[in-house]
Amino acid sequence: MPNKTLEKLYAGNSLSREESYDIFSKVITGTMDSHLITSLLIALKIKGETPLEISGAVQALKENAILLPTSNQTISDSCGTGGSGKNTINISTMVAFVLAEYGLAIAKHGNRSISSQCGSADVLESLGININLTPEQADICLHKTNFTFLFAPDYHPGVKHVMPVRNTLQTRTIFNLLGPLINPASPKYQLMGIYSKDLCFAAAESLRLSGCLGAMVVNSGGYDEITLHNETNVAELSDGVISEYQISHKDFGLPKTESSHIAGQAPDVNKQILEDVLSGNISDGKNRSIAYTISANASALLKINNKVDSLKEGAELIMNLLETGKCMAKVNQVAKLTQEYKLTQEACVER
Repeated sequence: MPNKTLEKLYAGNSLSREESYDIFSKVITGTMDSHLITSLLIALKIKGETPLEISGAVQALKENAILLPTSNQTISDSCGTGGSGKNTINISTMVAFVLAEYGLAIAKHGNRSISSQCGSADVLESLGININLTPEQADICLHKTNFTFLFAPDYHPGVKHVMPVRNTLQTRTIFNLLGPLINPASPKYQLMGIYSKDLCFAAAESLRLSGCLGAMVVNSGGYDEITLHNETNVAELSDGVISEYQISHKDFGLPKTESSHIAGQAPDVNKQILEDVLSGNISDGKNRSIAYTISANASALLKINNKVDSLKEGAELIMNLLETGKCMAKVNQVAKLTQEYKLTQEACVER
């Protein structure tokens, strides 16, 4: 019963994975009153969410989600929780395209802007990419281009039951954590940025419990990604074991950069930055700093995938790839294919 579970939380006690799964199953299927949902989210926030509570919620949301029908067992994702209040440019989106051009299979799970000026869905649409593919089309796109985008509301319809509560509360809750953890493609390798360093281990443990093979959960002075102007706290999952440590620009063999260089802009400006950097226009100070930051984050995901032996090796590889300007061709390839699907969808509607 929800009330019994809530009383346990009110007393400051943590839920088991099964208890969390049960109550979040009620939340996501719309069978729990909004006032009780509010109480649940606030009680968890005040107590602090545990890995078992997070993984139980992840299981409930995934079981009620539309999953990507793919046979690919080597999928990766680069995603942040948002909620950091730092409002950066679309680093993880650029990382996704660069790594797709490299050859990794990237299933990016994202949404429209919530805490920044321009979310991943917003910038992809500005680039001419159709984000509303069917799961079957998304899988074909992944197979043909090494990249696909999974628009969160299309795959998690049950989240609509929580949105009124989240909008009313206007504070971070467990649902800020869940976004990167409920990718419908169930990526085996993940670079996850998180808004608080205190949650790095809990998120990494939740990924382990969910079957992820390799991951880095990172926070850099409050930023939900690896930055080169701060030290970055890391909780790394490898071979079933989680280790915690710090890294800096020195580990990548890259120079220290300015935080202002990765500050978010309006959608049209973010689009231009992405096009410039992925086209290899990275000789000037700001664009080069952005390229360095992309290289650092992409290098981490390469290392997680055992494609490089060190972060420095990965960063050098990605910088060389960015210099070629070939990564923008990957964006155009995805845009062309997804627009063809859009024309097909419109033709079906007209019939």
